[in-house]
Amino acid sequence: MRARSSYTINVSFDQMCEFDNLSHEDWLLPVAQKFLAQKKNRNEKGWRDKTCLSFSGFPASMEKLEDFLSNGPLVQSVKVSVHKTPIPAATVNGRSLIEMLVDAVSENHLNKLSWEGIFNQDDIVIIDYGCGSKQMKILQDTVPASEEAMLKDLRTAAKLFIPFYKINNVLPVYFDQFNEELHGATNVCVGQKWFMESLRYHPALMPSSGRRCFETMLPNIFNKYYSKQRPPNLDIMVEKPYPDDWKTSVKSAQKDGNDVLHKVYTHKNKPSLQRTDKYDDGVCGLMRFKRNVLEHGGHWQGQQKVQGQCERHIADLELLTAKTFCKFLPWLVRTLLEKGLMDKYFREAWEPFKASRSDKSDPWSIKAPFLGPTGREGRRLRSA
Repeated sequence: MRARSSYTINVSFDQMCEFDNLSHEDWLLPVAQKFLAQKKNRNEKGWRDKTCLSFSGFPASMEKLEDFLSNGPLVQSVKVSVHKTPIPAATVNGRSLIEMLVDAVSENHLNKLSWEGIFNQDDIVIIDYGCGSKQMKILQDTVPASEEAMLKDLRTAAKLFIPFYKINNVLPVYFDQFNEELHGATNVCVGQKWFMESLRYHPALMPSSGRRCFETMLPNIFNKYYSKQRPPNLDIMVEKPYPDDWKTSVKSAQKDGNDVLHKVYTHKNKPSLQRTDKYDDGVCGLMRFKRNVLEHGGHWQGQQKVQGQCERHIADLELLTAKTFCKFLPWLVRTLLEKGLMDKYFREAWEPFKASRSDKSDPWSIKAPFLGPTGREGRRLRSA
């Protein structure tokens, strides 16, 4: 393993106060500010008392991005039981890094601050507060944000971080779409609350279990409350999804050895006088199909309900649907947020989905080998 480089990080009192404030120990911040303001006080006891701040939220450790990257792989190549070739997926370490990046950028942009895209790997520090709480700091001065400056931040972030996730020039599931969001952001959306929320909870950042629950809940909520009397602003649910040729992908799946998709699609789906297909061509049809794959796909593989094996197989099915319909879920999440429909109609599914972001479990971490940029096992991604 490569030895860590030695370095010094200078921390000012202002930064200490900021760290402590972020830990939600709000009662400490006024004390620290008062201490800084009273520099003329030379009373020994008073000086000692004022320096004995507990700073319970002060970081347990800090490290540069280069050293964080040496902690473990960001991507693993998952050999799933329902697909011929391995599918790349972000590891817990990989999701954690991109989460911290999005949080750092969105916090600044929501406060109308920007780095104007002027930062690099050497400016990035990972702060560990203990108990699994980590934060990324970009050590560059910020300026009042313009739309163009915020766009530069997003593009610099993509340029620096996305290459870390490539294996043989292939990104993990949903990362192509995440990259497009960063590069393709416009003046209309950048800095908007809904847009930053769509980045913070982009499917690329979310655990498999969270995506699965969200996708199974959505069609159930729609069918229960809105299918018979659909509000006009929910017409999106019957429109063609993105991409709109999802049935072609399903019907051709058998040729690629993914017969589980084909079997779920054809189950009790013979054409009749009343209907030609039980799945409509719109968003609802694809949502129903994906739910059925996630809930019943294991039946077609003859899987026994053994704890662990069953859980892993469900995760494999989710990864298969993520690869097959890679553009659909990111598009749906963004569209529902942009139109203000997520909180209004699908909060019951959205809130658990957001909460799942903190889930650090990985159903593929034990058995799945990691393939590095050269395609060889055992090589870890390192900073350029």
